[in-house]
Formats: sequence, structure tokens, C-alpha cells
Amino acid sequence: MPEGLTPTQRSPAARLRGGLVATIALIGVVLLGGCGKGISDKTIAFSTLDQVRELQAADASEPRTLVLIDPRPLRRYAEGHIPGALSLQLSETPTYGGRDARLVGHANLIVYGENPASPSARAMTKRLLAIGYSGVRMYRGGIEEWIRADLPIEKSELPVDEDGEFQPVPR
Repeated sequence: MPEGLTPTQRSPAARLRGGLVATIALIGVVLLGGCGKGISDKTIAFSTLDQVRELQAADASEPRTLVLIDPRPLRRYAEGHIPGALSLQLSETPTYGGRDARLVGHANLIVYGENPASPSARAMTKRLLAIGYSGVRMYRGGIEEWIRADLPIEKSELPVDEDGEFQPVPR
């Protein structure tokens, strides 16, 4: 674009090319953005509230049956999460390869978010599948359904510095 021209002063063809390039780039990000290995929303298997409760009961007598994974922001996790859930952020999870020792050897990895539309829960579920974990499912109802069912939640203290500012805990 010649110096000093605003986007609206460019020729229609130049604006169309710029818009087309941006659209193609966006499509590429959406299609390739971290799913890999043919993993998509259609790949996700879901668990119901009753199934999660059954797995919790089984885990009490047979350890390593279940890990509940809460990928919501740490503040939301601290405000209330399903008892025993592990806070695990997408940014802490490798895109390919590498295993988290806290997840290895468990028969069921159940990811949950706020509700069925939770982007963080869907993304984490797909990431775990792409890495190669088995037994991965998403608890569709999320913390909202859990609370509506009047089931217990745990709260956690957020790590803060002397000024009361939030400080993430390194893992």
C-alpha cells in the first residue's frame, strides 16, 4: 500500500486481496489450530453426571480409576471445583508428545468446564486425545450442572503475594 493511504483509500481489488488473505489465514488457524491427528469436536466422547459419580465411587475403592481435569482459569477453579479435580491449564499441556505424571496410569480422564459449550474443556479434551491419552471424555454438564444437582464443591486459596496480587504457582 502506498505510504499515507488508509485501508479505505486502497483500490477495491487491494482491499479484496487483503480480506481474502485474512480469511484464508483464519480458516487455516481454525482447521489446524491444535487439534491434529483428525481430532475434532466430533471426536469427543461425553460423560453424564451419573457416569462421573459412578467413576468417583469406583475410584474411592480402586485408585487410578479417575482423574477429573478442570481447565478453567485458576481463579474459577479456586472459587469452586468438583472435589478432587486437578487444575490443569491448556497452556501447561504439550501440543504433541510428553505425558503428565499426574494423568498417566488412570483409566478415565474426565475433563469438565463451566457447561456444555465450555471452550477450555473442549480444547483440553481434544489436546489430551491428540497427545495419545486413552479413556478421555468430557463431562458435558460441567460445574454448572454439578452445582444445580446440589453436589459438593471444593474451594481453594489463590496464591497471592504480599500486595494481594495473584501469583500463579509454577509446576
